[in-house]
Amino acid sequence: MATLSSHVLDSVLGDHAKHIRISCNLRIAGLPDIELFNVISNEQGRIVEQIDVQPHSHCELVFHTAEYFSKQSNAPDTPQVVDAVTVQVHVNNPSDRIHIPMMLAPHSYSIWWSA
Repeated sequence: MATLSSHVLDSVLGDHAKHIRISCNLRIAGLPDIELFNVISNEQGRIVEQIDVQPHSHCELVFHTAEYFSKQSNAPDTPQVVDAVTVQVHVNNPSDRIHIPMMLAPHSYSIWWSA
């Protein structure tokens, strides 16, 4: 099985994005998306999830950012324009290990990846 992991950092607090919801869908052309997981990050803003996929699968990793920031004591006064950050991930092999770190703020984000 492939492994998708992430570490989300809250750049406003300068700390881990504790308890942010992250979901993942398998995208297959012409078919409805299949939810692979829908989890909450741990105290360190981390997730590590095993996914059962075929070679050359396309997945959509969704970071539910507006939901996360609405629960923070320093939530912005203005409503979030972007409800979620979506990252398209190509899983070449069913044994791949893909890590997607993210730095998050109410009005911006930055991601990078490693395999």
